[in-house]
Amino acid sequence: FSRLSFVNMELAPGMVVRVPGLIVFAIDHHSVYGEGKTSTGKLVYKAKPYSDFEGGSRKDAEELGRQLAAITSHFRKEIRSRSVKELRMVDAVCAVPFLGNRELSLPHVLAAHVAEALQVDDLSSQVTKTKDTNPSKYAVGFEVDETQFDAEPAIQSRRIALVDDVVRSGGTLASLAKALLRDGAHSAGVGLCATKARQLKGVDEY
Repeated sequence: FSRLSFVNMELAPGMVVRVPGLIVFAIDHHSVYGEGKTSTGKLVYKAKPYSDFEGGSRKDAEELGRQLAAITSHFRKEIRSRSVKELRMVDAVCAVPFLGNRELSLPHVLAAHVAEALQVDDLSSQVTKTKDTNPSKYAVGFEVDETQFDAEPAIQSRRIALVDDVVRSGGTLASLAKALLRDGAHSAGVGLCATKARQLKGVDEY
């Protein structure tokens, strides 16, 4: 990871995560288990629909959105590096979609904040999930399955940043990126996530 300290900003350090075919910008990192979670990880947990908060916490989701938008905007405007070059070229964002109906979709909340901050289009409504993610998304191994997603013609020729709440191996983001490119996007090589989850040593993934 390469870290960035923010001056006069009450935010966790930003970081860049490299996965095959993607550069992923995240606010912070934490373990995938309760112990060792950072403040960002706790916000993600509380904002999730499966959390102890009925339906997930909209307040926490919006706070995560503001933080991710601020860090993304800072990277795009201020950081001059090869890693950030593609982020400066995006003209749209797209949340990782879910299968079925949810009252609160954390990735969609994050995408809305990022799109507003970057003054680009939010194309999240133009992409659908067609089948459940393989349970291997929770494994350490990296797998790509573009058949999970379908995109509408509106994404064609767009330079899209992908938005999700948590990145583990990067397989889901890479699967969405491949689907968008298949369906006509110009590029989809940037991921924007609230947190990077890491596995605790000596503990099997669930």
